Amino acid sequence: MENPTPMFRIPWRSWLAHAAIVLLFMLAIALWQNQDLPDGKAPWIEGVTLDGHRIRSGFDQPLVAGQPTLVVFWASACAVCRFEETSLAALAREWPTITVAIHSGSEEELRRYLTARGLALPTLADPHGEIARTWRIKATPTHFILDAHGNIRFRAVGYTPAWSLRMRLWWASFSSP
Repeated sequence: MENPTPMFRIPWRSWLAHAAIVLLFMLAIALWQNQDLPDGKAPWIEGVTLDGHRIRSGFDQPLVAGQPTLVVFWASACAVCRFEETSLAALAREWPTITVAIHSGSEEELRRYLTARGLALPTLADPHGEIARTWRIKATPTHFILDAHGNIRFRAVGYTPAWSLRMRLWWASFSSP
């Protein structure tokens, strides 16, 4: 009697086909999530961060003149956001970064949240989602990388590895309008 092939032994071609299907599925989801996000010039964003810095940008005024900027929309109740927050804090020490906390409580509640987690992030409170609506945010986290002229160069919804954001920021530093 022949010894049947164990179920856990999948030929490499079959494995490769399954991996390709999963990657295509993930790509389709990413494209669907990004479809309604703004492109071109970044929408208006204005406010005072929790640490007292005034943010005002839009139209022809970039967030940080001469440098690419990372803009991240997150929520304190978002598990994925909590997973990547230490990476974002590290990136914020290297690159101009603005985070927008959506539906995450008052400024004081956000300060307590960030302090309890040991995070130093330049954060705008968006308790009612007004900034998020302007940027057409439907899920958190959502990441934007703006070039030195305030143009959106990259957008990503969901978990995005720090190395990917760092690479995209570096690439945006060479982008032209």
